[in-house]
Amino acid sequence: MTDYSLHKISHLISSNMMHESSKQKLEQDIKLYISNIYDKFKLTKNLLYRNEPVDFFVNYIPLGLKAKNNFLRLKDPIEILNNFNKIAILGNAGSGKTTLLKYVTLNCIKREDLIPIYIEMRIFVSQHLCFENFVANIISQEFSDEIKGILKQGNFLFVLDGFDEINYMEGWIANQIQNFISNFNLNIFIITSRPGTNIESLNEFHIYEVAPLSDNDILVYVEQLHLSNYKKGMFYESIENDSYFHQYLTTPLLLSIYIDYIVNHNDLNIPKKKTIFFRNIVDTLFSKHDAVSK
Repeated sequence: MTDYSLHKISHLISSNMMHESSKQKLEQDIKLYISNIYDKFKLTKNLLYRNEPVDFFVNYIPLGLKAKNNFLRLKDPIEILNNFNKIAILGNAGSGKTTLLKYVTLNCIKREDLIPIYIEMRIFVSQHLCFENFVANIISQEFSDEIKGILKQGNFLFVLDGFDEINYMEGWIANQIQNFISNFNLNIFIITSRPGTNIESLNEFHIYEVAPLSDNDILVYVEQLHLSNYKKGMFYESIENDSYFHQYLTTPLLLSIYIDYIVNHNDLNIPKKKTIFFRNIVDTLFSKHDAVSK
């Protein structure tokens, strides 16, 4: 990747009362953080690509988000975030929440509109730190106090993955997050959670749910996969011959499991083996998906 937002970062740091050499070191810390996030997300593995990582965008479906009176298609996340500077996204396991956040983060880095800070809530919970210190330390441990001052200037996107990972019944944790959002209010926030975590209590947030994949979403996803025409044909034939499984293909993880079963078993007789298929779903959710992503 190219040098990311060096002009923007330099401008944010320039007003800080630091020695010039410290400013340069702080600038490099922020640049290194962004570069590491980009390198971490630009390639991906999943059920369909277990052995060799592929470009992230080969594995991504632009998800839809739904609210009571609104529907958003996340093709251009920057445009959406500029209209909704605080947005919370609900979805069950395997609905694509974490993948969506990686998509938003990579787009920010490529576009250089905002400087993304990606926060895994499960790591915060495990470290028992003050949330403000935790966020500053993941960018630069040496200059954590200076980082806090820079973050208050705006131009950052805070990407919080997994609000459901915290014990929201312990009010002090949720209060820390709410206070952080208030203290750094000039920035943009996007946060994900499974349902039932009282995320609605976060003030100022627009609440959306991940929408089910449409038939067109499924076709677009299959067409962009690195599969032979024969394998793709097997998938199309399978869903054409039996509509029973269609309801399960509207979730990205279950769609991946279904495709994986079809192409790796050369088997179009899933309807006769529903128990095997659903057992595979359970095994994947507990031993593969959550073990890796959570």
